[in-house]
Amino acid sequence: MATTKLYTLAGTIATKRADFTQVSGDTGTFALASGAHHMHQVIIDNTAGTTDVYLKLWDASSVTLGTTAPNFIFPCATGESIEFSFAPKGSFGTAVRAQVSKDAGTGTSSPAYPTWSVTVSILLST
Repeated sequence: MATTKLYTLAGTIATKRADFTQVSGDTGTFALASGAHHMHQVIIDNTAGTTDVYLKLWDASSVTLGTTAPNFIFPCATGESIEFSFAPKGSFGTAVRAQVSKDAGTGTSSPAYPTWSVTVSILLST
């Protein structure tokens, strides 16, 4: 389940880190934050993976899988952990929703979800 923790960058930017682990049986999307946010960093841990995975992020309060195209798609190779950092930062105006799937495209109504745990951390600021 998604959790958020408050952090401070350089003592000046109020931030939150949204952490979630998509495990076998999790379907749909995770609500990570509501309102406008800026994305500073994404870390995807697919070290337990048996295939590549893709983190998909939406700037939306709700998502219809197969219809709503993600705003961002980040790949992570089999057995790898990867970090993405942003300057300038990625922005969301409405909310942040996330999903990890084995589908590289913009989404289907029945995505192929991993059958292992994939952990994601996203550093956000308002």
